[in-house]
Amino acid sequence: MKKKILAIITGIFVISLTACQSAGSSVSVETGTRAESSTDTAASTTEIAKTESVSVDNEINLASPEDLFTDRDYEGTYENEQAITLNGNSISTEADGVAVNGSTLTITKEGTYLLSGELDNGQIIVDAADEDKVQIVLNGVSITNESSAAIYVKNADKVFLTLAEGTENSVSTTGTFVDTDENSVDGAVFSKSTLTVNGKGSLTVSSTAHGIVSKDDLKVMSGEITINAEKSGLCGKDSVRIAGGTLTITAGSNGIKSDNEEDSDKGYVYIVDGSITVSESKEGLEGNNITIAGGTISLNASDDGVNINDESGTLIINDGSLTVYAKGDGLDSNGDILMNGGTVTVFSPDNGGNGTIDVGEAQNKAVASGAAFIGLGVSGMNVQFDSSSTNGCILVTLGSSYEAGTKVTLTDASGNTVLETEAVKTFNSVQLSSPSIEAGQTYTLTVGSDVTEITMESNLYGEGQGFGGHGGMGGFGNHENGEFQQGERPEMPEGGFQDGERPEMPEGSFQDGEQPEMPEGGFQNGERPEGHEWRPGKTSDTEAEADVI
Repeated sequence: MKKKILAIITGIFVISLTACQSAGSSVSVETGTRAESSTDTAASTTEIAKTESVSVDNEINLASPEDLFTDRDYEGTYENEQAITLNGNSISTEADGVAVNGSTLTITKEGTYLLSGELDNGQIIVDAADEDKVQIVLNGVSITNESSAAIYVKNADKVFLTLAEGTENSVSTTGTFVDTDENSVDGAVFSKSTLTVNGKGSLTVSSTAHGIVSKDDLKVMSGEITINAEKSGLCGKDSVRIAGGTLTITAGSNGIKSDNEEDSDKGYVYIVDGSITVSESKEGLEGNNITIAGGTISLNASDDGVNINDESGTLIINDGSLTVYAKGDGLDSNGDILMNGGTVTVFSPDNGGNGTIDVGEAQNKAVASGAAFIGLGVSGMNVQFDSSSTNGCILVTLGSSYEAGTKVTLTDASGNTVLETEAVKTFNSVQLSSPSIEAGQTYTLTVGSDVTEITMESNLYGEGQGFGGHGGMGGFGNHENGEFQQGERPEMPEGGFQDGERPEMPEGSFQDGEQPEMPEGGFQNGERPEGHEWRPGKTSDTEAEADVI
């Protein structure tokens, strides 16, 4: 949720203009690495598109699964394991390379350690050499800690947290986190090193702060993982990489987050496969850059569904299925948005202060070239896709609101369904994009029982009202007798509008309220109406409670 200053002005001047069909230009495509999907690698298509106007040359955007995941990450198997038994308030083991102190186990050497049993107010610590790789196998384990992480990796080259097949495991922090050394530990599973979660068992994580945290890279490869966290669910400072598994996250802050302020090539989220449900969060996915190359993802957010927090960052969607329920912007990027494939459905809030998509203010663009996109929301901050998109893109502002449960369908001239969805909340704006929408063709848009024809004179139909260099207001006017009526365009004075002039408004342009009195000469030098607050840049980090839709 950002860049609201024009929402005030455009919300006042809701003019039903004739939809704009501007001339489109083809996107130039440079194909990156393409990996075939398989159950062994859980890798999906990772075709990377570049446009003439959008640069995506950072590390993550040019990467493939082979660059980001190792064979051992995927395997989730183990051998030569040493057994460790958790006995409530004590620990028994004959393993080499470990030290036991009451209910605390410290692993000091490379190896594979098989844990079973329950540990009350205890802790598993890894404090090994810089080059050591440690594998912890959870084989029916329950670990609680009242004031710190249940599993704490202080040092190692890399740690694998493997969920033994068919087992149920749980870790939790139940009270306030208290620092015991120089590290500020704030996750039920907390690692200073690269951490990989794999295996075919299940893991439930509960935390009074964050769920699973890595101050390096965090990888989730497989397993059934449920996280309930008062702050963020999954946190990786350098990256969060997901290649499989079933994740269900309930979070008081971000569902999945990566944020590295020191290195703009890091702090990214990369999803190539898996089933991910963020049932409650402030922001569903957040990172400097985010690439979705596969998987099935559902996000419910009290603010933005997906948020790119870096002005040079990019949201790239190459494949998979993404569904967003947001009270803020559906897809919000401080940089660009590139949709090269997959299916994206966004239900944005029933107020005009947010849109289905939003991009940065530095002439940033949203480009659709291969993805199927459906966005239902409320007009006011709509951003149309850029004309460099190879998809046909439709943006329509309806004459009145429609309720949840309303069916929205776009069909071609032969009656074939191109895009279809059912609203989950009130909306008066429809945004559609698909490679099946083509310039020169006519389509039928059906919203509930109301029907209208749309002729694509170019690849864009309708203009946005938001930021990112896509100004203007557009869409359809009131619908009467079951049909949408094309909006009346106000008569323009010769030479355009000068010194704050505004056009005479067509009858019926303002709905549900009187036309406001504007200051003489319009708004000058960043003025805004009284009673409206706007702040540039990122939204406040104040955590908000999400409502599950």
